[in-house]
Amino acid sequence: EACLCPDEAAERAIAADINIALPYGLLKVCYISMLCEKGSQEDMITAEGPERSDDTGCWLSRRLNEIGFSPGQYDVTYLNIAQGDALPDLDEFDSFVLGGTLIATCSWKRGDKGRPWQRPLREWLLRQRQTGKPLFGICGAHQAMTVVLGGEVTRRPGGVAAGSLPVKLTLAGLHHSLFEGVSAERGDAPAFNFFNQEEVSQLPEDAVVLATTEDSPAVAIDYGGGWLSVQFHPEASHSTFQHWVDEGIIRPPSPEFAYCPLASGRTLLANFLAKPA
Repeated sequence: EACLCPDEAAERAIAADINIALPYGLLKVCYISMLCEKGSQEDMITAEGPERSDDTGCWLSRRLNEIGFSPGQYDVTYLNIAQGDALPDLDEFDSFVLGGTLIATCSWKRGDKGRPWQRPLREWLLRQRQTGKPLFGICGAHQAMTVVLGGEVTRRPGGVAAGSLPVKLTLAGLHHSLFEGVSAERGDAPAFNFFNQEEVSQLPEDAVVLATTEDSPAVAIDYGGGWLSVQFHPEASHSTFQHWVDEGIIRPPSPEFAYCPLASGRTLLANFLAKPA
């Protein structure tokens, strides 16, 4: 069954003029979710939301369909390690997307091994890096990728970042394929959906910052070797975030940054998949 946009006219209208084609044949992508531990309040409330599932429920496919990709251009396999799925075989896929989590990763470097399902992830990430295959990390994955390569993740001094927030591209970001075609949606800046309590505060060696916010120094990173990550959520619709706000899963943003329809996330995802390894 096709994964259709649940947000109808608003989501389709802002995507109508975007057309990014994959430069090669069928792309085998593995999307690894870390959201919605089984039986958690987060799991139950998300299942009742506008997209009706956690992000193993075709969020990535929905965003790609909205931008005009057909299912014949890509094949996405969805796994949820927070619900017991094993991490994927590295030989079976061309590209990997590692989703976000509400479980903190900032304590990993202090010896905290995290949840049982998080413990194999560090080794898997290091093995995946050696393959040279593209990996795109989102939110908690952005932080996990930084930590396993020797960077630092700490609590945000300014508190929770929440809302459809503008980002500022660095010089490297302005010329990077990940942000090609991303348009201004908050004043003269691109914008993305955020919700995070931790942030990357020290980069791994040789990593390059692609984007910042007013109070976060690294919300998009190129680590080299096919690894890219972002602190924000290009895969989740604003309606999902608003549902989490309404149900008390996350705190509401300030009114000027209320969650709203954005095109930037789907463009960014398409750019990642359109770049050959």
